[in-house]
Amino acid sequence: MATSIRAAADAVVSDLRARPALPGIVGLGEPTHDEPAFPALWSRVLAALVPDGVRSVVLESDAVATLALDAWVRGGPGRLDDVLVAGISHGFGGRPGVRELVAGLRVRNDELPPADRVAVHGMDLPTDVTAPSPRPYLEHLHSYLAAELDAVGTDAAELDRLLGPDEPWATWDAQVDASRSVGATAGAVALRAVADDLVSLLHAEAPRLVGATSRPAWEVAELHGRTALGLLRYHAAAARTGATEGARVSRMLGVRDAEMARNLLAIRAREHRRGPTVVLAHDGHLRLARSTWDPGDPDRAWSWASAGAIVAAVGDEEYVHVAGPAEVPGPDEPEDPTVLDLAAFLLALPGVTHLRADEAAGAPAVAHGDWFFYADPDDRLPFATIVVGDYPGHDETSRLDRPGVFRLNLAVGRDEMPGPADPAELDRFLPHPVYAAQGWVAVLNPGAARWGEIDRLARLALARRLGP
Repeated sequence: MATSIRAAADAVVSDLRARPALPGIVGLGEPTHDEPAFPALWSRVLAALVPDGVRSVVLESDAVATLALDAWVRGGPGRLDDVLVAGISHGFGGRPGVRELVAGLRVRNDELPPADRVAVHGMDLPTDVTAPSPRPYLEHLHSYLAAELDAVGTDAAELDRLLGPDEPWATWDAQVDASRSVGATAGAVALRAVADDLVSLLHAEAPRLVGATSRPAWEVAELHGRTALGLLRYHAAAARTGATEGARVSRMLGVRDAEMARNLLAIRAREHRRGPTVVLAHDGHLRLARSTWDPGDPDRAWSWASAGAIVAAVGDEEYVHVAGPAEVPGPDEPEDPTVLDLAAFLLALPGVTHLRADEAAGAPAVAHGDWFFYADPDDRLPFATIVVGDYPGHDETSRLDRPGVFRLNLAVGRDEMPGPADPAELDRFLPHPVYAAQGWVAVLNPGAARWGEIDRLARLALARRLGP
């Protein structure tokens, strides 16, 4: 019988905590991207390791695209639905379990000071079944430099000429046929020299550029330069002639993982003072042994060093790979939800935005720690709230001043109104002590058996707020 997700997560956490200190980099792997149990497993592990000091998470996602996800997870505006599309590449944002994982990171960050919040980074190139033109990355870097420096060596028109049309870079033929790849053309070779010169200039003028802009703006420009060079190296590998199919593909895969390792080392250079980093990716990118694929034909076989192996070989910190379990963990029995469990659940519903009341949000002190969930970014009325304290003189009958007591409130409408009950009773749906006439119900500290009812009523409340 398969172990549960909870038991598998507890075993991982226990093994890591048995070490003298958490490794600087922990690679949590999965044997396949198609199994929703693995994001759920990661979520439980992260929930345990963030209190232990983990302050950054790295995804197998385009490093530039993931900047949008990081901004949202650390408190930025917008909807989860949008950042799952724009901020996670390869379509992974649509995987079952990923939206819950990301929502959990956001609500945990909402309770932390800004400087202590968990960052989310990507380590991959923007490659999938094809690889795009380096245009947007080179243009970003060039524009950043040109805005502050008198001369950057190559003007925008020349850069555009060398890049040429975008389509030939990204065709499937360019990946499977070296003769169709643009990676060895005169323009591509010249672009590698231009990209290298631009990145060199970025570093040479770093004091001036950081002073004129900011350290984060410089780091974003540097990431764009790193991505452009990585793509050009990948396209060059795709254009490699005179080699077997297996050797050419092995070089392409090796370049991709080398760029992942380069990005991961750059992430640790920024994050090592804040705490350890957890990497969530396929085991093929994390294992210490070489990754291989053998179809039985030596000329088609693949072999390359993974990003994890490279980091372990040249990095200055301990790297540990925790392989995904070969047997898929089974579902857990429901647990009594905490405030953060409920907040993450509500935030993961489609289209939802939220606010956690605190001083930074301009909320009155009496509301600090309360959560408000909205059906639309422009909606001024929530469809759900979580309240963690009494409002003296207005809402006190639930006795939320008791240690650990909180209340979930849902605007379900009068047709779902339960009968009268003690407003201080735990684990029972009851009319809201103040807003029952407006169709609000409440439950204090719901137990595990209430999850089904919470799910149904929360979705009803959301649908009612959205309207017909």
